Amino acid sequence: MSNLISVSMHCGSGINAIKNMKDIKHCDLHNNRKYKNNRNEEIDLSLSKYNITIVGSKNITEDIKEFYKKEFTQATYNYNKKQPDERRKIANYLDKMDKDSKSNIAVEFLFQMGDMEDWKDKTLEDKQKTVEIFKKAIPILEAKGIKTVNASLHLDETNPHLHLIAVPIIENQKRGLEKQVSQNK
Repeated sequence: MSNLISVSMHCGSGINAIKNMKDIKHCDLHNNRKYKNNRNEEIDLSLSKYNITIVGSKNITEDIKEFYKKEFTQATYNYNKKQPDERRKIANYLDKMDKDSKSNIAVEFLFQMGDMEDWKDKTLEDKQKTVEIFKKAIPILEAKGIKTVNASLHLDETNPHLHLIAVPIIENQKRGLEKQVSQNK
């Protein structure tokens, strides 16, 4: 690897957005290698045991449920307290977001260092050293209101890269919940 290395970040949107729990389940299948048929020739499943979960667990579906419960229970309670009409009350914010076709329940970021050429002769130990670098993305996003739910470092492909599932949160809102998910604001 040279002294110069590229760093790239991709934020899923459009067809790659995480719109609902079905999409979360797909992220869980891929990020935690929970599938039988691997069509991606870049993945060496014998190395998957070395992948590292930096934040969260090996169950992204449960991670997102726990995250929403922790982050939005109080805001949902406060919102419901003000609602005289029972039909407007929100029983579960994640369920509401799951059914909302205009909103995404989360966003996935992909962080990668270097390219195939940079990593072609590197060992697994070399790739494992990237974990500390990838960890630095989490507080940077957090400072911008983007809270990490799950972060999975893949070492079983040519390039080490991080799949980071996060929820962008805004607070102090006047309409709806005082704290809510928003990729726009």
